[in-house]
Amino acid sequence: MGLRRPAYLVGFGVVAGATLAMAGLGLAGLTPGSRLLEALLFAVLAVLAAVTVRLWREHSRMGASEHRYRMLVEELPVGLYLDLPDASATNVYSNPEVVRMLGYPAERWAFDADFFPSILHPDDRERVLAEVRDGIENGRFNDSYRLRHADGGYRWIADRGRLVNDERGKPLYVQGVLLDVTSEKEAEAQALQLQRQYESLVTRLPLVTYIEDAAEIGRTVYISPQVVDLLGYPVDRWVNEQGFFFTVLDPAIAGGVRADRAAGQIETSRELRLIASDGSERWVDSRRTLVTDEDGAALYVLGFWVDITQRHQLEQQLRRHERLDAVGELAAGIVHNFNNMLLAINLYADRASSRDSLDEVRSDLAVIRETGDRASRLVDDLLAFSRNQSLAPEPADLRHVIENVLSLLRQLLGAQVTIRFDAPTEAMVATIDRSRFEQALVNLAINARDAMPEGGELTIELNSQDGPDGRSIVLAVSDTGEGIPEQIAEHVFDPFVTTKEHGTGLGLASTYGTIRQCGGTIRIADTIADHGTTFEITLPASEAA
Repeated sequence: MGLRRPAYLVGFGVVAGATLAMAGLGLAGLTPGSRLLEALLFAVLAVLAAVTVRLWREHSRMGASEHRYRMLVEELPVGLYLDLPDASATNVYSNPEVVRMLGYPAERWAFDADFFPSILHPDDRERVLAEVRDGIENGRFNDSYRLRHADGGYRWIADRGRLVNDERGKPLYVQGVLLDVTSEKEAEAQALQLQRQYESLVTRLPLVTYIEDAAEIGRTVYISPQVVDLLGYPVDRWVNEQGFFFTVLDPAIAGGVRADRAAGQIETSRELRLIASDGSERWVDSRRTLVTDEDGAALYVLGFWVDITQRHQLEQQLRRHERLDAVGELAAGIVHNFNNMLLAINLYADRASSRDSLDEVRSDLAVIRETGDRASRLVDDLLAFSRNQSLAPEPADLRHVIENVLSLLRQLLGAQVTIRFDAPTEAMVATIDRSRFEQALVNLAINARDAMPEGGELTIELNSQDGPDGRSIVLAVSDTGEGIPEQIAEHVFDPFVTTKEHGTGLGLASTYGTIRQCGGTIRIADTIADHGTTFEITLPASEAA
């Protein structure tokens, strides 16, 4: 498509043509003296022709450039506009993208001072028009607002404008860019709504949530406001004071907690005692987890506290009541046993006083002596339980100690329980108080019998093992009974903890004290419901007796 010739080029052509015509008509009548005028005329014609060609080429170049820029402006996927520098942002030009963006034809925009304000959202109109006036004064405009689309809905528009002045500084027009940011605004609104929902959830939960720095021990990044109700300290102290958590943690465990975290251990569950601002104590169930990125690098620690103070107090009260009940049962049992022993002593003393035969008197006195020994052993058991009585340890071959007590165990366990004893041929010597050790073994055997009401098998295994601290003797006592519940197994060696309906909870506590005083350890090596339990005793090996 050719370019239209401008008027000034046409004028130059007319002048040039007329001059040539005049020259052609007058050449024949010129005298030789007029040759100079002829040369001058042709020179003027040449200049006019050259100027005409040059101007035409320049116009062609400028027209092509204008065409390229217009194509660029009209094909850009962003809205471009020119507005008059007035308070209504009267439009002069809008590119086709503005038409596509909002659905109004270009002529609807052009030179209508009321159009732009009319399609502004009512909630945005006053603010945006005020900012338009400010933009004309300071030369720039940058805002986001809502415009009504031709379909009646609203679109979020980002508007970036700039005031253009002439060489004297007088405002000419405002040029700017429009972007449809409706999708981004809707996404932001959804994200904000979700954030508010999460914040509402976190702040209303009956627990304290927190985020800690994974690299800096004791640095709290965030803690929910429930901590104020729980402990009384303001949130900013937790966030702004480095290591504030350790100042409210029970000093008895603060060192251990700090050491665990320094070693990189993130506990998943732990009960903590915290000191509130009023000096009272609060018990919390603390749960923590380390959050990492996709490469496994630590990001932060996320955790929460549940207030278990009331539960902890109730448990303590329950334990005290249980101990009182156990002490009452223990006292009743001791009184009953002593009454039986005194009854036997008195009975045989009366019989001995009426005997005629010296041998019969001696037999009665032997029973009295045996009963007195039983009473003495009962007192010894109580003293051993208190763990204040010193033992009389000496080296002993545990094979012989166990063999000597097997006959007593068979009588105690009855015919329904089979006893199997496995031991190596070499001596298994350990330093023990023999009578206390025998009583500990009897306690384990009786517990095994009670766990096998329908009968079963009791296995006693004796072995030795070498370790970092030297050679040890390992005694395993296993049954095929009911097993020990997990919640009891953790505290089975504590006083007054029992698996029996009417037990006192002193047998295993006494056994634990005996083994510890002998320099050894005792633990539950295995317990499976309806399959049995294995207790394992480890004692330092000694030289042969």
